[in-house]
Amino acid sequence: MNPRYSFSELIQLYFRSQGITQAEVARRLNVSPGLVNAHFLGRKNFGRKAAEQWEEAFGLSRIWLLTSGLGSMLTKEQEAYLRAENPDVLEVLGIDSRSDVTRSNVKYLGNAYGVTSVDPEVMMVDYVPVSATATFVGSLQGDDMELDKIPIIPTRDERLAGTAIKVFEVDGDSMTPTVPDKAQIVTQELPPEKWHSAKGVVVAVYDDMVVVKRVAKNALANDNYIVLSSDNPLYGEMKIPLSALRGLFSAKRIISSRLI
Repeated sequence: MNPRYSFSELIQLYFRSQGITQAEVARRLNVSPGLVNAHFLGRKNFGRKAAEQWEEAFGLSRIWLLTSGLGSMLTKEQEAYLRAENPDVLEVLGIDSRSDVTRSNVKYLGNAYGVTSVDPEVMMVDYVPVSATATFVGSLQGDDMELDKIPIIPTRDERLAGTAIKVFEVDGDSMTPTVPDKAQIVTQELPPEKWHSAKGVVVAVYDDMVVVKRVAKNALANDNYIVLSSDNPLYGEMKIPLSALRGLFSAKRIISSRLI
């Protein structure tokens, strides 16, 4: 977000620079002028429905609206349109009209926190759902990829770790009851020189697999292998040679899981 202006000021600048009045906004959205004015002045936060309506009608990113200014202000399509047809608007907003370098690859994945309480604290981190694990494995082999992002309120250590923090979606019940199926867990990537110190619950990437397991024996320093076990007694152990290991991520905490 442009640091010169507040969230509500940017909204006002956006419409003013295009000659769109609050009354016109209300008319297009079929809502009351008072509600639009409350959004313009920052007196009312955007809910999911309102953010989606504003995105569809005016090209303002629903992510940006829901988080009161995080990520890109405009959708990719609206930014490209303005760059071609009305670049002065981008200049007013402080967006580089020569390229789309301001466009962030952010996908909103739920509203698990109060929007008013997270603005200064939230951090967008890489998110690896089950459907993206194959692509993620490819990325560790050097393939180009862009991960979706998920918002978290990080601990101090997680904020310091920066891009090493990733969120994985768990697939299966091999770690129940500790980590249930479909849980989202915050992890910190371990550099290869620290793999020998991995312990506790980890996300291990080996061959073309991504698994969540507990370190049963770490012999990477001396014997070039690690043994991972399941917390669910119905599942066993696996011995992974160092040569097959592509990545290790230390699991920190669960941020989302199914109700049981």
